Amino acid sequence: MTHGYNATSIEVICTQAEVTKGGFFYYFKTKEILGVEVIKHYWDIRKQQFAEADWMSSASPLEQIEAFLMVVADVFMSDPNGYSCIAGSFAQELATTNSMFQDCVATIFAEWADQIKPVIQAATPSHITIDIDHLTDHLIVVIEGTLILALARQDRNVIRQQLGLLNMNLQSLLHQ
Repeated sequence: MTHGYNATSIEVICTQAEVTKGGFFYYFKTKEILGVEVIKHYWDIRKQQFAEADWMSSASPLEQIEAFLMVVADVFMSDPNGYSCIAGSFAQELATTNSMFQDCVATIFAEWADQIKPVIQAATPSHITIDIDHLTDHLIVVIEGTLILALARQDRNVIRQQLGLLNMNLQSLLHQ
């Protein structure tokens, strides 16, 4: 769906998938259900990519944060289908108008934050008072914003640059 969810008709989907409308509706009662399944499938692939990268094997939590961000950069920079996040794209297009998509994307972002949250908690010195939930949300915001900027500039290198800067900022904050 290179033109976005709303601009892609069921007819276009059926043509691209080489299925009849009857075949489409046999598996999906609505285009909305297909969209949610696409997002979930996308997230399953991303979770597998992050798990296979073994970023948690680094010795310290600060090294794990850096490894996590480098894995994220590598995953998006090497994606042959482009370097945007389908969940982020759906959120931008539909979250304010469709609660099913909003719930799905919010759940994915929460799961993604939950992957790094224990590491950030472990890396946070006891003398620093910081809301870990807000910090992990910030991490997701910067990653998603980075992908938008890279897409707007049509420059994959933006991903590594911005996530490197995010890492530098986190390392500075958490290494006090």
